[in-house]
Amino acid sequence: MEAFNSNLLFLLPKKASGTTAEGASIYEGNNTRPLNVANTDNRIISNAIRLATEQYIAKDVLELQRGFICGRSMIANLVDIDEAMLRARILGSDGAAIFFDFAAAFPSLATSVPSFLA
Repeated sequence: MEAFNSNLLFLLPKKASGTTAEGASIYEGNNTRPLNVANTDNRIISNAIRLATEQYIAKDVLELQRGFICGRSMIANLVDIDEAMLRARILGSDGAAIFFDFAAAFPSLATSVPSFLA
């Protein structure tokens, strides 16, 4: 059962940080690209269950839930935001659109060891 959700992590080299005396390349952690290869058995089983039950469950899910339901699209959320921003601009009302950038949600780990661990 452990293999059901197993993953393999490959660290693909991007740019060598240096070389050994023998001429082999050395790669620091920040110069590698992590590639996670997952066992997809769980996704296949989940999708089979979804296909079998979706027609019965979808009618009880609120219309506000636009994603992951057949015939609904998450892109509609973007259209709604765009329409609201245009309406505020055209009507001259005060409004603001605040967008959060989650690109740095997992910043690179510090390469130095904190003093209390040294």
